[in-house]
Order: sequence, then C-alpha cells, then structure tokens
Amino acid sequence: MKKSLFTAIMAIGCLALSIATTGCNTTIKPGNVGIQINKTGPARGVESVTILSGRVFYNPISTEIIEYPTFAQTEKWTKSADEGRPFDESITFTTQDGMSVNADVGVTYWVEDGKIPSFYVKFRADKVGDWADGYLRNLVRDSFNEIGGTYTIDAVMGNKAEMLEKIKQDVQGKLAIYGVHIDQLGFIGSPRPPQTVLDSINAKVQATQIAIQKQTELLQTEAD
Repeated sequence: MKKSLFTAIMAIGCLALSIATTGCNTTIKPGNVGIQINKTGPARGVESVTILSGRVFYNPISTEIIEYPTFAQTEKWTKSADEGRPFDESITFTTQDGMSVNADVGVTYWVEDGKIPSFYVKFRADKVGDWADGYLRNLVRDSFNEIGGTYTIDAVMGNKAEMLEKIKQDVQGKLAIYGVHIDQLGFIGSPRPPQTVLDSINAKVQATQIAIQKQTELLQTEAD
C-alpha cells in the first residue's frame, strides 16, 4: 500500500516537473489572437503584444494563454426566448412625446487585435460575448434612451434610419478608445410601441386606403 502511494506521488511529481520544464502547447485558431498572462516573476501581468494564430508553447505553472476573436461578432438582444439568450433581452426606451417603445436590437462589432490586451485589462472578460451582453448592451440601451428620446413616435415608427445612425455613432465614439468597432446597429423587425399607437397607425393607414379607393371610384365614374 505504502509502496503504491509512494509510486503515485513520484509519478505526479515527475509529471509536474515535466510540464514545468517542457511546457504545454495550444493552438490559436485563425481569426483569433492569444493573450499571454504572466502569473509569476517581475513581468507579472498581461503582455502588451498579442500572439498570432498557430501553435503556442508555454509553461502552465507561470503562464496562462487566453484566446480572443478578432473577427466580427454579432449580438442579438430580443424578447423571444428562441433568439439570443433564453430570456427577454430586448431594449425599451422613451420617445420625445413620452411613448414607451420596446424593440429587438442587433449589433455587429469587432476588436482590433493590437488593442485586445488593454481591452482585457480594462474589462477582465475571458469571453468577449460576456462583455457584449453586459457592458455593450448597457451602452446601447443608454444611447437609445438619450438619442431616441429626441425623436417622436412617428419618426421612430417611420423613417428611423437617421436615429439609428446617430445611436451607432454615439456608441462607436464611446468604444473607440478600447479598439472596438461597430459595423452595424439596428432593429430586428419592427419596434413595438404601445397598443394605442398601433391602433392609431392602423386607423391612419385604413383611412388613407379608403380615400384612395374613393378617389379611384370617382375617376372611374367620371370616365364612364
């Protein structure tokens, strides 16, 4: 029994010594970079230079390698449990005329590879998706409330391209220092205003259709 225990301890010790001297390796996939974190010694902390794709050898006792994507990422914050995460992540904001609007929002972004180490030091997010669902979503929500609050409900439900572009530029301006670039930001589907607003919009559409129909009938009568 004692001999078996001694043998096991020696085997574990030899394995640890082997790892410490020869190291481990991992492969950084294309479209990603590696962040090297030194856990011991005078150079403790995050290395300022990223590791490019390919095989990387390192000592797991003194070093940690975290893989980060540099390709475009898309996040969807929706009310539906079938898209994005399985709970309501939609964004609600208030318009200039006091109307509460709920909407599904999507954003596409990417992080400069040269700024990923400082990005990691700032946010300490091992997964960039976790950062997006927290910090980025809060920025987008605040921007919708700030900029969306300067537009009427008619503008939000109608030609909303100007508002969305301003929100995109606002979010981009706050993230540029971290090397984050926003490629796209917009609604997924139509915004959801209060039911009274929908009823009013439907009534306007119906009235317009009736007016067009009457005008057509009048022209037809005159032609006959």
